Amino acid sequence: MTAASLDASLPCGSMWRIRGVDLHVRPIGPQDAPALLIVHGGPGANHKKLLPLSVFSSKFRVVFYDQRGTGDSARLHVDPKSPETLKKLSLEENVLDIDALRQALGQETMSVLGHSWGGALATFYAAEFPQHVNRLIVSSGGPEDLNLWEEKERNHSKKRTPEENELLQQKAKQLEAAVKDGADHTILDRLFAEAIRIAYPSLYFRRPERIPELGRMGFWANAVVGQYCETFDRNEFAEKLRQITCPSLLLWGRHEPSPQERLIYLERHLPNARLVVFENSGHNAIEEEPERFFQVISDFLLQ
Repeated sequence: MTAASLDASLPCGSMWRIRGVDLHVRPIGPQDAPALLIVHGGPGANHKKLLPLSVFSSKFRVVFYDQRGTGDSARLHVDPKSPETLKKLSLEENVLDIDALRQALGQETMSVLGHSWGGALATFYAAEFPQHVNRLIVSSGGPEDLNLWEEKERNHSKKRTPEENELLQQKAKQLEAAVKDGADHTILDRLFAEAIRIAYPSLYFRRPERIPELGRMGFWANAVVGQYCETFDRNEFAEKLRQITCPSLLLWGRHEPSPQERLIYLERHLPNARLVVFENSGHNAIEEEPERFFQVISDFLLQ
């Protein structure tokens, strides 16, 4: 079953007021079950492609949400000339949102699963609030400094066709022009989503025959939060990683365009981590090797 069909069959989400921002939150499963928070990627994507993880709702209260400024969550006023408005979409604000969600769920501790950019955000949250995380799962993600981000971009470009790279350059120019013209969120989000659709097939080991419905994207959420890479200090953060003593599961696809170093770095510094490699997957083992993907996570969560 695809995420698109699941979206129609599962309980709908609702807006939760979290730290003064309306976030779209979608809990599935018993209210009194332990929480498993799902942190989506992007930055600037949404929770919908991860809906198959609702399979764990028989044992957990699986909580999906759209990060501030993206998906079905509220858009925030952004002025590119105003640092104060940009800070509202920063990494730090997203980390605090997760802990506020934990409190709203009434959970002292919870399991956290992040995919792609969500893997980095989940790791930053666990480093800031290690006492509130009992299981950490990082799938095809992890913190990046500028060098690692640039390597990732080069790898992605190599996996795309020349036509796709040319189309992406055109879309980038359209976005730049729209920002200069002061275009509203609706226009910027649409152009950003069009760019993501161009790049999407190169994420896979075997290119999909069709691109799934990706849902609404958040341009400014992507543009702002990713700036953390410019100042991220791997050595300094390694000290924080050593404070995350909960069991940690790291997942990576062998044909992933993003460098494996993202997860090797975590494996090296997290005290209780295990790395699992999916030999026939790219960025989305949840789709390319679903049976093994779900079994590995199930074994980890229920051990």
